[in-house]
Amino acid sequence: MPLYRLEQEFERNEVHISRQTMANWVIRSSKRYLSLLYDRMHQEIYRGPVIHADETPVKVKKDGRDTMYNSYMWVYCTGTKDGQQPVILYEYQKTRNSIYPAKFLKGYTGTVACDGFEAYHKISRENEDIKIAGCWTHTTRKYAQICRLLGKKASKGTLAEAAVAQIGAIYHTDNSLSGYDREQRKVRRKNRYRHWLMLSLRG
Repeated sequence: MPLYRLEQEFERNEVHISRQTMANWVIRSSKRYLSLLYDRMHQEIYRGPVIHADETPVKVKKDGRDTMYNSYMWVYCTGTKDGQQPVILYEYQKTRNSIYPAKFLKGYTGTVACDGFEAYHKISRENEDIKIAGCWTHTTRKYAQICRLLGKKASKGTLAEAAVAQIGAIYHTDNSLSGYDREQRKVRRKNRYRHWLMLSLRG
């Protein structure tokens, strides 16, 4: 339940506890009791061959700055293949500076799947153990946006429409490989996707 609703419920029962006080309780108890769990989950994320990373802006009123600014919630998670439960971690930071993902990913060896944000590519250039993989979902959004702007009739036969269909086919094929182990999926992906991508380049 959101803290503002708890505050209202307490008020109705003549218990005067502000949401600021409750927020401080949440922060302090999280640091005291959950930090070890967070660190353990961070270690688990490092065990996977791929980490998915993204960041999204959040408006913050009071964080030491004069007016409302964009802060950022960074999210890192593992995949869902091989029957494993995904590990998902959130990290709040005031800015979108590359130092934050660089610190989170320090010591990691593997692939980071992300959008085209330069911060991730900067980390890869500075750390040869990290490779960057583009995100099909972010790519699809751009082409789908073009199709929406053009309309169904005008977008028919365009590169944007073909790209959306092709990426959809990749998703469909990838879902069909769920019964294979990691190495088998890797081989089959290469064989199928290389053919599609070569056809796209020729077109």
